[in-house]
Formats: sequence, structure tokens, C-alpha cells
Amino acid sequence: MIIPKYWAKEERIFEVSRRKNIQLVRWGWSDRSQEEARSMASERMQSVAAKVLAGANLERYPYGRGPLREEVIQVVAGIQRENLAVVTRNAYGALVLNTAGAMFMDVDLPPVKSDAGPGKFFRRLFGGGEKPFENPELPALKKIEEWAGRQTGLTLRIYRTAAGFRCLIISHVYDPAGDQTREMMTSLGCDPLYIKLCREQGSFRARLTPKPWRIHIENPSWRWPFRDDREQRKARKWQEKYQNASSAYGVCRLIKTTGGAGIHPEIAPVLNLHDRMCCSRDDRKLA
Repeated sequence: MIIPKYWAKEERIFEVSRRKNIQLVRWGWSDRSQEEARSMASERMQSVAAKVLAGANLERYPYGRGPLREEVIQVVAGIQRENLAVVTRNAYGALVLNTAGAMFMDVDLPPVKSDAGPGKFFRRLFGGGEKPFENPELPALKKIEEWAGRQTGLTLRIYRTAAGFRCLIISHVYDPAGDQTREMMTSLGCDPLYIKLCREQGSFRARLTPKPWRIHIENPSWRWPFRDDREQRKARKWQEKYQNASSAYGVCRLIKTTGGAGIHPEIAPVLNLHDRMCCSRDDRKLA
């Protein structure tokens, strides 16, 4: 998993013409020290400065190419792996579970189409009756179950989320960057951007707390790492408000478990943390 402990930022303003200046920011990161992160930031700025002075076009890095700037909240250690999982806080303030081998996969449902409008009126007028409501949840769940049935010896936990379903394979561990992983997630219907992010970051991800806008909380105005103590205090105040609002909501609810294999020893602590932090056992609204 690519989750650096230390971050450093370097900013510089370049004069590209008499009337135009551009401000560039480059981040450096390290797992060993703040000094090493600063050194990387400086080296990356020197590299981009040479391109600017040469008049070259600057490359725009695609989604997920570099490490995600997220504060580390908790680390789950394993026996064979140093880090089985790491809980981080993402850009919009939610806690996210990053795992080295526990394959989380989200499958979103298509939006429900309303049957209101002229078509409904004319069917009633001419005796055509009302078109029955088509719930996309049942065929989507059936598709997931059929997919699981094609995977030999696999045990899958299926959760309901606000947008669809979350799947977690508990009988096996997988390489987030492996070809088999990509093929499995693609055949299940996972978001291509999520599949790409797993490959780039070397980890699977599962959100543990609600999205702020779903619980009527404004998005945070800060990003990790904090610029100063004032921003840190502002962030902690927002997090307290967010945590209080989150307590009335769940993120997912267990629907069923398919397959008869046991729980892989490297999955067990990840599963326990996931279900304890975000799996609702009551009728709380999912967010």
C-alpha cells in the first residue's frame, strides 16, 4: 500500500511572460522522515521548473497516479504483513479503510427512473394501466450471486449501501495490482476508476463513515497536511461536528454471505474493524 507518513510542499511563482505569472505546487512524501519528504518536493519542483523555463507543456497526472494525501488514523497490523490495513481520512473528511489483500468491491445501482409525466396520464386515459415499478436491486443482487457462484471456493459477504452493494471476499486475499483482480472486478461491474486506483495505490478501499453531503454537513475547506495550527484546530472542530452527525447513520448493512469456505486469517481483523465501524445492525439510514 502506498500511504506515506510524511508530506512536504514546495511552492514557486514563475514569470512566463511580462504579463503572466504562474504558481506551481509540488508535493513530496516519505515513509521515513519529514526531511526526505522535503527533499522530494524540492527535486520535483526543480524538475518542473526546468520544463517551465524551456517552454514545455506541463504533464497533468491522471487520477490515482500519485499517493493520496490522507491523514493516517489507524493501522491494523498482521502476523505476516506489517500492515494489513490502514484507516485514513479522505479529501472530503470521511474515514476510509485501505487494505493490502482484502478485496472490497462496490457495485452501484442504476438510477431509478420516474414514471411520472404525459406517458402515465395517457395510459390511464386509454385503459393501459400503470407500468409496474422496476426495482433494480433484485436483478443486481442476483447478478452478484451468480458472479460469486462462478468463483471456485470463494466466500463473499454482500452488504447494502446507499448507492448499491458492497462485496468483500473473506476466504482469499488478492493482489490489488494483479491481472486476476482486474478481471474479477471488471466482470462484477466495478467502477473502472476504482479498479485503476487499486492498481496504482496497491490497495483496496472501503469508506467507513458517511459522505458529508448525505448527512447535511458541509464539505471541509481544508486538506491534509494542515498548513498551520489554526487550520488544524478548524479541521478538528469540523471532524467533531461530522462525527456527531454521523452517529445517526450507517454506511452499509449485511445482506447475506455466499459460499462455505472459512475466513482467511489475514481477512479476519479487517472484517472485524469494517463491520464494527460501518456495518449497521438496525434501521439507521445508509449514507
